[in-house]
Amino acid sequence: MVEINETAPLKIVSTGKFHFEVELDSTGFTDYIRQGVVENQKVATNIEFLSWTDCFKNPVKCSTFGMLEVPDLAKFGRSEQLHASLWGIHQFLGANGRYPATADVDKCKELATEFMKTNGEDGMTVEIEDDVFKQAIQFSECSVSPLAAFFGGIVAQEIVK
Repeated sequence: MVEINETAPLKIVSTGKFHFEVELDSTGFTDYIRQGVVENQKVATNIEFLSWTDCFKNPVKCSTFGMLEVPDLAKFGRSEQLHASLWGIHQFLGANGRYPATADVDKCKELATEFMKTNGEDGMTVEIEDDVFKQAIQFSECSVSPLAAFFGGIVAQEIVK
């Protein structure tokens, strides 16, 4: 069974505690003489991705399952709404040089819906809930990093104790 040494990497079909099976038809091989050595080889797999422009227009198309990962199953579509909200916030920031305040909710929502309309069929279309959009606008000026670093330091100190 020396012919097995010249084959390409083989796919392992099943494994057990002391054995494994590979996907190979060995009917034309010579007789089995003695044990051998097996090497684990990583086989490269080509993965295709869409361009950043296409992913930014519609992040749902770029995801694995055709929807953004849902952190809470009660809030389907929330990720798409937040993506559109962030687009409106960034457009407002670029136009006015400041983050939007609570009074600027309508202007930001206009920018977000305009973004979805201009992308047409390639872009995502989602109905944005007013509460979600308003909360995204209210917290757009917040900086969470220093607060997270502070609490992370406290938690780390308590773990060391």
